[in-house]
This record gives sequence, C-alpha cells and structure tokens, in this order.
Amino acid sequence: MPAAFDPAEIPDLAPLIDHALLQPRLGSEQIERGCQQALHYGFAGICLASRWMPQARQWLGERGSVRLISVLSFPFGACSSELKRAEAEAAVEAGADELDLVPDFALLLDGELTALHDQIAAVVELGLPLKLILEADQLTSDQLQALVEVALDAGVAFLKTGSGYGQPASSA
Repeated sequence: MPAAFDPAEIPDLAPLIDHALLQPRLGSEQIERGCQQALHYGFAGICLASRWMPQARQWLGERGSVRLISVLSFPFGACSSELKRAEAEAAVEAGADELDLVPDFALLLDGELTALHDQIAAVVELGLPLKLILEADQLTSDQLQALVEVALDAGVAFLKTGSGYGQPASSA
C-alpha cells in the first residue's frame, strides 16, 4: 500500500488543487474537515454540492485564500434550465466564488444547441467564473466539438473533462 501523500511536501502543488468532496453520503463533519484541510494546505479551492455553500462559507471565513466552488445539477445534468439557474443563484447568494455546471446532455444529443447555449449563458450571467463539465469520454468527437463551441460562445471560463461519475475519467 502506498504511503499517505502530504500536500505540504510539495509546496507549489497545493495552490493548484481544487479539493472535491462530492460523494453523496458526506455529512457536515466530513465537509467541515475538508474545509479545514483546504485552509491548512492552502488549496486553491474546495468543490462541494450546492447544499453545503452556507456552512462551508462560514467554515472558510470571508472570501480569501480558498475559493468556494459549487457544483450545479451534479452529477448528471438532468434538470431544467430554470432549476439550474435557481441552484446557481442560491449558491451565489450563499457565498460561492465559482460554479461548476453539468449541462443538460439531452439538449446536446437532440441538437437543441440554442437551448443549451441559453441554459449555460443564464448561469454565466450571474458573474462568477463558470466551469462546464463535459463528460468528454461519453461524447462523440462531433458532440464534444459542438458542446465546446456552445460553451465558449456562452462565456464559460473553464472546461472540465468529466464529473468522475459513470465511465472512467478521460486521460490526456
């Protein structure tokens, strides 16, 4: 069994890490511990389900060294544009610094690219950096190209290859 990794051993690494705690069966004790770890090690951010935003903002303190990142419509993206926008607004109000959105892949698969664009743009309009989760390993090359073009046109700041759910994650 490999030895435990201590991010403090590589000081240039910690500021590049977004610490993700997205398992569905985490309670407040684990989330608070994750926030403490993010502060202790100096991680760039901590990525949590939107329901944790108010508590995590308290545990992290005012906006500062560790960005608070909320996932939206995670992990499947299977909710309406209105629900995505409402979840994003609630996360912003609760103190999120960034948003990670899983788009409605049915819109992509059905060729409803204008609706997909509008869904993404409605979250971009809130003014926080938005990362779009592509699930690249589950799309054809044409679908991936269309999604990336829509995302960039809508104003997405970053693209993520996948959520970590479903098929194995993409590799470079």
